[in-house]
Amino acid sequence: MARKRLFLPDNSTPWTFESLHSLDDADTLHHLLTVQRLKPTDTLACVDTQNQQVFHAEIEVIHKKSIVLKNVQTVEVPDTTPALKVTLYASLLKEQAWDVLLQKACELGVYAIQPLLSEFTVIKGGHGSNKQERWQRIVKDAALQCESLYIPHVYAPLAFQDALEQSPSTSFALVERHDEAVKPLSQAVQGMNPHLQAGLWVGAEGGWSPAEKQALTTHPQIKPCHLGNRILRAETASLVGLTLLLHGGFHESD
Repeated sequence: MARKRLFLPDNSTPWTFESLHSLDDADTLHHLLTVQRLKPTDTLACVDTQNQQVFHAEIEVIHKKSIVLKNVQTVEVPDTTPALKVTLYASLLKEQAWDVLLQKACELGVYAIQPLLSEFTVIKGGHGSNKQERWQRIVKDAALQCESLYIPHVYAPLAFQDALEQSPSTSFALVERHDEAVKPLSQAVQGMNPHLQAGLWVGAEGGWSPAEKQALTTHPQIKPCHLGNRILRAETASLVGLTLLLHGGFHESD
């Protein structure tokens, strides 16, 4: 019988058998009681994202203020987190498309997501801390679903120029195929060291503005690339690009 999973709250010290026997984190308890509807004798897989380890345990007591666990044991599980840490720099989309993008990017193994306010971004306002918290819950739920040992961080939206200043030294920007100098992404990543931090830049539904495209194609740390001749929606382009980067098999061997 499959165990329900939970992410242990961030802790200043590594989780141990002793510290794990009792939890009083309000958010975790709310999720277990009202969402997963767990009860005594149910079993759990408790994921420590800081130390990339998993504990199996049985619920002894659970109520609104705390949960007591027993029969705690460390288990060996495969770490499916990609060695390449990719931050997706994606222009904000309408809510439904954006939610799908967050969920699927997490499933593919994205390291972090930086929402962009680019010139052609349709959604400009209304992205306060409550939106960011909602986005973070979406990727957390997706990480639980795909049994990840890591929860990607979704940052607050940044203006294009501000984000450009923090792009990783190895980054790729998806642009329209317009000249021979722009290679397919599948070629641009060949031979890349997989143990790096990388960035993937994807524009809004209207693409990049001329000024943004100029900034991306002349940036010393960003390689302009394309995904072929077909016109893809922004969320589709993001997911295809992440798939090629994280699972394309084009990197140097470990």
